[in-house]
Amino acid sequence: MNKIIIVNDEIKEKTVDDNIKLELLEKNILFDVNSLKFKVLKDTSLIIEYDSTEKTKLDLFFDVDKDVNFNIYEIRKGIETKVQYKYYLQANSNTNVFKFYYGDRIRELDIINLNGIDAKINYNFKTISSKHQKYDMMIYHNYKNTYSNIYNRGLNIEDGELVFNVTSIVDNGKVDCVINQNNRIINMNNRKCKINPNLLIEENDVEANHSALIGKFSDEELFYLQSRGITKEDAQALLVKGFLLSGLEGEFKEIVENIIDNRRWFMHREDFPILNQDLIYFDNGATTLKPYSMIEAVTDYYSNYTANAHRGDYDNSLKVDTKYEGTRKLVRDFIGAKSTREIVFTSGSTDSLNRIVFGYFKNYLKEGDEVLVTTSEHASNLLPWFELADMIGIKIKYIPLNDNQEVTIENVKKTITDRTKVISIAHITNVIGDIRPIKDIIELAHKNDILCVIDGAQSVPHIKVDVRDYDMDFLIFSAHKMCGPTGVGVLYGKRELLNDIVPMEYGGGMNSSFTADGERIYHELPTLLEAGTQNIAGVIGFGKTIEYLNSIGMDNIHKYEKELKKYLVSKLKENPNIILYNENSESGIVAFNYKDIFSQDLAIYLNKYHICVRAGNHCAKILKDAIGSKNTCRISLYFYNTKEEIDRFIEVLNNPNIKEEII
Repeated sequence: MNKIIIVNDEIKEKTVDDNIKLELLEKNILFDVNSLKFKVLKDTSLIIEYDSTEKTKLDLFFDVDKDVNFNIYEIRKGIETKVQYKYYLQANSNTNVFKFYYGDRIRELDIINLNGIDAKINYNFKTISSKHQKYDMMIYHNYKNTYSNIYNRGLNIEDGELVFNVTSIVDNGKVDCVINQNNRIINMNNRKCKINPNLLIEENDVEANHSALIGKFSDEELFYLQSRGITKEDAQALLVKGFLLSGLEGEFKEIVENIIDNRRWFMHREDFPILNQDLIYFDNGATTLKPYSMIEAVTDYYSNYTANAHRGDYDNSLKVDTKYEGTRKLVRDFIGAKSTREIVFTSGSTDSLNRIVFGYFKNYLKEGDEVLVTTSEHASNLLPWFELADMIGIKIKYIPLNDNQEVTIENVKKTITDRTKVISIAHITNVIGDIRPIKDIIELAHKNDILCVIDGAQSVPHIKVDVRDYDMDFLIFSAHKMCGPTGVGVLYGKRELLNDIVPMEYGGGMNSSFTADGERIYHELPTLLEAGTQNIAGVIGFGKTIEYLNSIGMDNIHKYEKELKKYLVSKLKENPNIILYNENSESGIVAFNYKDIFSQDLAIYLNKYHICVRAGNHCAKILKDAIGSKNTCRISLYFYNTKEEIDRFIEVLNNPNIKEEII
């Protein structure tokens, strides 16, 4: 099959047989646009792959000879393109056009001339619009007995405008023409969309049909699939796939389906109201965006059944108890814990780590005992140990990192001594983003009677974590880093270990009774460690978050983030001014600097373009000696980020005037 690959306005690859006469790109000085002309002489097919990474203008002309059957298959991605297509279809020719686009700021004009008796065109167009796209089509039935079938489908997923303007024209005397227009847009975010179908017909003896529909998938469609055990998100994904693949067949259909499956735009971005604005959010390691389902759950609690937990005997209070403890069950299952008694709600990862260090290990460790950490740990996993060292005389030792700033099982073995009692490390670090071999480290530790504290703040939101499979002693993580509310954290511990934690807070909710002479009876786990009124709304909202993440699948999230990371790194490496510190890590975290630009200056510059990244030392202040830089910029990706956002980020980063703009 004939194939053309175009990047911006340059042909990168072409395979064209004698059935097509190709005139290469030539400059039209008048309109400042490049032109590409195809003369189709015999029955044939053509694949066009078109990728625009910068502002591009392009004209394509297709002159299809009489009696010729011609198929065009086009895949287009990218930004800032203005393209004009002109089709000249001669007598008894049959042209089938199949197009699939994804990108933003696309403007296209298609002019179709049916220039002979029995000339036919079937036009099947699909697009995913992430910003602004506008398509104008003019179909001229210049001879009698001509046929046009226009089938346009658009999926509008973000905050831009998607417009179809389709006009079919039949002059007087052009009898027995057939005109079909079928236009539909699925508008995921209730943004501005338009379909303007026009029939300019001066001849009576013409068959004409047109339809135009803008909306969402119906509740009935979703309910039908959900009633068969499919989650709402998966049901929506199936409907989107069917919508975009309709009318496609063969190898082209497989290519489009693979693009849809790999990019996964349609499943999640519309769930986040903040993404309805012009925003590219790459600071997910600090906190994540919040989906409607979580926001609505919190609002529902405050609006409709506010009450305290574990204290009331009326309906609203009992409902609160059910939902609050329901979240505990969801957390148990999410991390594979044995019992809800092993799940303690805290205010966040920092709170959880402090409870472990001062509530358990302060009474467990003795002077001279060793705690192993690394220089790439977050402050919350270092400062409590430093304080405890000052209190009771324990020693803090650092597991050496390899040249990629990663922890290896070999270096752990070398660092362990007979005085080592604790290994306290992150599963995934928040700067380097390396995924540590936690299961192997825990197995080695337990063989040496060493307990392990695992900081899961950057791992639990991104990969599947099973505490029993890993045999974890303690695990901590925060809700706000996994699409949940702020002010909610989780402390997991094996029950036999949690039983020995001394509460750091005493008061209501954690006691069964007490008397004036000081006699007191406390509750069992986990309420023993949850004194006072907890963040009830947050915990309830967190439950919805876990259900939401389960519906997507943690394996799917990790797979997609790895793909995004690979794409981002490949684009960054094309810029010689970029210094990368962790290109080989398997998480969605990328640490980098721009030569001769201070990291915070770069972050402020990116903010001018509504791109959010983190700059500084990222609460890992002693890592600077290992990576050779005190401050870096950090991008931390999540499942709602897209390759289109990365493309826009790279475009802004490649600005030749970047230093002048910063100054």
